[in-house]
Amino acid sequence: MQTRRITSTVSHSRQRCFGTMMLSTALITITVTSVYAGPGLLLIAHGSHDAKWNQRVRELGELVARRVKNGDPFLAVRTAMLGHSSPTVADAVRELEKKGCDRVIAVPLFIAHSSHTLFDVPTVLGLYFSPQVKSALQREGVAVARPRVPITLCEPVSTKVLAEFAWRQARQISRQPEHEALLLMAHGSSRHATLVNDRLREIATFCAGRMGIDSADWVFADHGPLYLDNAVPAILRALRRKDRVLVLGMYVSLSAEDIRVIGTRGRREPPQLREMIRNGRVVFSDARLVEHPGLADWIIEVATNALPSKPAAVSIAPSQRDPLVFSR
Repeated sequence: MQTRRITSTVSHSRQRCFGTMMLSTALITITVTSVYAGPGLLLIAHGSHDAKWNQRVRELGELVARRVKNGDPFLAVRTAMLGHSSPTVADAVRELEKKGCDRVIAVPLFIAHSSHTLFDVPTVLGLYFSPQVKSALQREGVAVARPRVPITLCEPVSTKVLAEFAWRQARQISRQPEHEALLLMAHGSSRHATLVNDRLREIATFCAGRMGIDSADWVFADHGPLYLDNAVPAILRALRRKDRVLVLGMYVSLSAEDIRVIGTRGRREPPQLREMIRNGRVVFSDARLVEHPGLADWIIEVATNALPSKPAAVSIAPSQRDPLVFSR
């Protein structure tokens, strides 16, 4: 807490009854106390209509807050949702300012760059302006922050963290790597296919190489019909190459098994696939990224490196490479 003392001289005039003026000088001392005391950390997730999805993200934020308690290096930590839930990004920025934060480091919890990280998140933070983006967000009821302090926006979750997460999933459900294939499921769309494909290829390469698996693939499988339309055909293709398929989820607050459950509501998987799931030839991981121990570590590291007094973060991608058979 910084205190500054400002001294000013003020002249007062007082008129006496016969037109005589007497000037008196008063010395006034004003104490101004700064309300800013340190940086704040803001985690930004997509948000969901599913209360459990949001709660898992909030619990991650609480874990990070416990790790940086006593203001070292962050005075306060807040978690916000881009949409579908609260608190909003605008609300979280205001809360951090009220707590006395003189700067906000924002960490987006997304697995790759997309329109959310490139346009939506910078817009709601007040770092970027586009009439089209702002209009689209307003139609969705998303408020834009009006920050009074500097904001630094970090990268999405690093490839290194995601590769380690994928490897942990595979290790838990693998039996005989030489007879298994990997399939990664993730959010994605054709508009950002290049950005997401490059990252998923690197994750699959690292994970399969470390496991000793020589067949890997990935698909975009969001909620709803994309599981049946995209993931199921990929699983069946993998089964023609290998005896067993390990299905891993690359989602923030959902697992591969969660996506399967959501994707089959009101629709059924092919009988052939259901049989292979029952006999263990297809296994879906139940791990979620928000529960991965390395994620909280990465959040604190990347946010700390983003502080002005810290050196720039250096992201080293996994270097291990082994021959793989991709179906693309």
